[in-house]
Amino acid sequence: MIPNAVPLIYNELAPAVAFWVTFAILSIGERLLIFRDHRSGRTSQGSQDAGTFLWTAGGLISGVLAGLVLAVVSVFDLPDPVTWLVIGLVVAWLGILLRFWSVRTLGQFFTTTIVIQPEHRVISNGGGFKGSTHHLG
Repeated sequence: MIPNAVPLIYNELAPAVAFWVTFAILSIGERLLIFRDHRSGRTSQGSQDAGTFLWTAGGLISGVLAGLVLAVVSVFDLPDPVTWLVIGLVVAWLGILLRFWSVRTLGQFFTTTIVIQPEHRVISNGGGFKGSTHHLG
């Protein structure tokens, strides 16, 4: 542990801006998707979520908060913090782009909650994922 080490996003402008812009885009994008679902009425059909939304949201929020807290108390000091920041931002942006691609590909069938819509066809075999069920429109 390095005494008095301060994480990059707390003491340097460029890393802080990169982190918080990425976090804001992720957060705003998710809020827009939720707003779209509520406005379209797709979520009013009754969610079959069984609590996964709360676990996912709680995990995401807890992970970000834990990372920020651990960075402040210097529990895990990593060598070359710039490299780790870049790796983290690249992974975050790959996730954001994957989410965007999923929304574009699935179109009206993408929802932020698990709902089987009347137009869905359930595919229970094939598709490259053994033991999984696929919902295709």
